[in-house]
Amino acid sequence: MQVLWFEHWCIEPLAFTMSQQPCLIQNVFAVTGGGISLDSDVDHVPQGSRHAWIITPTEVNGKRFGEIFHGNHYCRKYVGGKFAMVDHMRELRNIRVMELMHELSAAADPNQETVLADCPLSLPKQELFEELPPIITIKDKTMSSMVAEVSVLPDWRVKGVLKLEITRTNLDLLLEQPSAATAPWTPPIEQPDVRWRAYTNSVYCSYWDSRKSRQRLRAIKVDVSSEMGEEDKREAVNRAACEIQAFYETHHNQTGNMPKKRGHESDEDESAAQSDAVRKASRTSGEETEKITGSM
Repeated sequence: MQVLWFEHWCIEPLAFTMSQQPCLIQNVFAVTGGGISLDSDVDHVPQGSRHAWIITPTEVNGKRFGEIFHGNHYCRKYVGGKFAMVDHMRELRNIRVMELMHELSAAADPNQETVLADCPLSLPKQELFEELPPIITIKDKTMSSMVAEVSVLPDWRVKGVLKLEITRTNLDLLLEQPSAATAPWTPPIEQPDVRWRAYTNSVYCSYWDSRKSRQRLRAIKVDVSSEMGEEDKREAVNRAACEIQAFYETHHNQTGNMPKKRGHESDEDESAAQSDAVRKASRTSGEETEKITGSM
């Protein structure tokens, strides 16, 4: 799919005085294409730019990187709500970061002659991360047999946002599907309120905690080792998913105090949605995760 993109100037206010309002002029990317509409009925405005996905880049060693994540409304529209490639790239980044950390750990340990991927790190993770190169390269393969080398920024957190070099090729790649041979394993989930999180091998639900008036998460990590057969893995996931579904049905919105969306707004509108309570909850939902002790 063709990706239309260009750069333009973004003006941001810095301060305000009685006589003038100083501004910062910043170069950003305005990305269109994918699932973003190209309609524009305003004169002198580039087609589609009013509804473009605006990426404010971070420059590292002459390359410009942008954050690619589920929470951005226009990023979701661009990929059509399909984040398989984004999640796959993040998993490849995490794998490469750990490989580099183990190499650094082995080099720092005079008693360790070889790099063992499953051995504990001899130095703190944060300390090793500071020794990583500022840019790392991952190799990605799509279902159409396209192989690409992609530059990303390392992150010491498994859940860290993917920071991808912004190029036409990389933006096109986001619209592809990862190769079945390298894509994260994704089991079918029959329970209506349960989702699968591939990078942690866990099932989870998002529920409204009426007692604390906030959106929260409940998750169970599932043991799906490579030695297990497909049916055994699916059965383990289904058991955990049934438990999460039961939890959702007994804990979600128990007193009926969940704020509702305003009726005149569309679900597709980024500004539409929730009351201040839900908006606040959405900003911290990743930190509100409660994991049931143990795994299934």
